[in-house]
Amino acid sequence: MFRKLVGNLSFSPALVGQLGFYAKRLRKEEVTRRMGLIFTALALVVQSFALFSPPESANAASSDSIVYQSLANKAELLRVYDAGRDSAGHTDIKQIYSHFGVTRQDIQNSSEGYVNTNDFGGKIKFTGRTNYGVSSRWAVKIPGTNSTIYTGAWQDKPYKVKALVGKRAVDGKWFAIMLYCGNVLYVDMPPAPVQPTASCTGLTAVPLSRNTYRFTATAKADNGATVSAYTFTVRDKNGAIVTTKNVTTSAKTANAEYQFTKDGSYATSVAITTSVGTKTSTGCTVAVLVSPAPISECSSLSVASLSRTKASFTSRAAASNGATISSYTYVVKDTAGKELYRKVVPSTSLTNTHDYTFAKDGAYTISVVANTSLGERTGSQCVKNFTVSPEPRCPLNPELVQSSPDCKPCADDATIWYKDANCTATFELTKVVANRTQRIENAHGTTAKPGDVLEFHMTIKNTGKDTGSFTPEDDITDMREYADIIHTGGGSFRSDATLVQSAQSIVKWDAVSLKPNESTTKILTAKVKETIPTTSRHESARNSYDCKITNVFGQTVTVSMECPPEKVVESVISELPRTGTRANLIAAGAVLAIVTYFYLRSRQLKKEVRLIRHDLNAGTI
Repeated sequence: MFRKLVGNLSFSPALVGQLGFYAKRLRKEEVTRRMGLIFTALALVVQSFALFSPPESANAASSDSIVYQSLANKAELLRVYDAGRDSAGHTDIKQIYSHFGVTRQDIQNSSEGYVNTNDFGGKIKFTGRTNYGVSSRWAVKIPGTNSTIYTGAWQDKPYKVKALVGKRAVDGKWFAIMLYCGNVLYVDMPPAPVQPTASCTGLTAVPLSRNTYRFTATAKADNGATVSAYTFTVRDKNGAIVTTKNVTTSAKTANAEYQFTKDGSYATSVAITTSVGTKTSTGCTVAVLVSPAPISECSSLSVASLSRTKASFTSRAAASNGATISSYTYVVKDTAGKELYRKVVPSTSLTNTHDYTFAKDGAYTISVVANTSLGERTGSQCVKNFTVSPEPRCPLNPELVQSSPDCKPCADDATIWYKDANCTATFELTKVVANRTQRIENAHGTTAKPGDVLEFHMTIKNTGKDTGSFTPEDDITDMREYADIIHTGGGSFRSDATLVQSAQSIVKWDAVSLKPNESTTKILTAKVKETIPTTSRHESARNSYDCKITNVFGQTVTVSMECPPEKVVESVISELPRTGTRANLIAAGAVLAIVTYFYLRSRQLKKEVRLIRHDLNAGTI
């Protein structure tokens, strides 16, 4: 059919040269399209690998990352967790997760997904190793390490991050761990761990007869601690062990009886065996006296005035036939019978003196109890009355007397008390940025150009009523991303283990002493880099490399940068479209079909020209 169609066409022999030229061009075009088909097929093979192994995040590791290396999935995070160290040498990863209530089992039970930072009503808090000058973050010291983690609410626009999402076993609350950086997201902090405790709370001795006593020991066990046994030990006055009795029980109290064979004084103590060790105390030792017809009593109490508010109490007691005095208990009550003071004074003497200063004016009742080996002894002869006459009050604080050493005025305001809440130094911090190159005195909210000189004026004013000292510090971590510090105004860079680990930069000035209404200003000068960096923002530190210098000193000032077009694209598009397997296959098939079509078309045209040349040589046309 093709030959018939060509045979009916008019043909000029002058076209033979052009037909040869056209045949050569078709051969070259066929080679080009064959190579295109081959490279397209190879590209499809490479693309197929991406379908089975999705690409990882292109973001580099950040100093803000808890885990300083790429984490594509749960398995990689668990490997770092079990190794106890990441690629940057951080060995505090387990302790950080534990402080926020996340265990290895919690990570194992989590599932991969995405978290919107405005979930939970925007109450999600995030963590990181740096502060980046954001005032809403606060520092958290990790127990058992030298690490400080910064945590706070999300400050950027709502953002979707890939993370492991689960619930903490300790309280069932939600948590997430951001993949690619290992930073923890949470809403509520876990409850503080509770430690088991146990103690011996007391030992009493009750005489059943003159020489027989029942000893009762009491214990306390909380937060899962348990009691297993009580060991009672009786010693004579020389400290030699007379007898030992062990009572096996898990109860919080235990009894042991013992009949003494000789008169004399003894000391009985108890040691309680618990799940947290053996416990005893001074309150778990009791003295007993075995003697014929012991007698003890409180004989008298006298009260002598030492000053208007101070009195001396002198107690006398009697003890015979082996009875002993162990202490005196003084009790002071007001006219309503309310107990204001109780003091146990250890003493074995028959006479004891104790001084007491009354806090307020008024009438009081003083009584004393002599604590003897036979029990407490008191009586009407051991009760006395005492009256404290009023004294002029302090004009600055009526609760104090005029002679009180605390009755003095505030150093800088004589109208108020020196301990008044208003008698303190209160510092007001303000900050102004000026663009000296563009001659803008208040450059907050303006845009700086490469090479512009910026001056940051930090003013500290004492708005209180007392002289105080203040040490100025300025976090310039965010500033140094786009500018170089050319003058610190007398300040110096602070460097310690915490700042080195977190890559922060802080300028610190010497402490200043300011009187009320006195102020001082520190000036920090920076020059915008001649070439604005194109470093991309990290998804766990959205305030870093954001084409703005943000600085906080009491208040926040912001100066925008003239960033390159790459940064403009980054601010508009945060990530590449997620096409998925189906879209990739459709696009690859379309490309393959187009390339194959043009290759086959070239072969067809070449064949047609070959037929025409054959017929021309055969004389058919």
